[in-house]
Amino acid sequence: MRFGVGALALLVAATVPALLFAGATTVRGLGWLVVLAVGAVLFIDLGDRLTEWVERRRWGRLARLRRERYGSDDTP
Repeated sequence: MRFGVGALALLVAATVPALLFAGATTVRGLGWLVVLAVGAVLFIDLGDRLTEWVERRRWGRLARLRRERYGSDDTP
């Protein structure tokens, strides 16, 4: 997640001066940019958490089945 947030911060840092130079000096336009950036960060975080949850659930179930079947986790 740190890489996604860092990339998003660089994108926002590069976009704000470009928008100001192009003439988008209204606060509303910059406000929407901030809202979109925060939404993207939250979306990246949610995706990361869901992926971790699915992996924990999947590998936990497989490890439990291996223990029941073979008696240990390292036996194929």
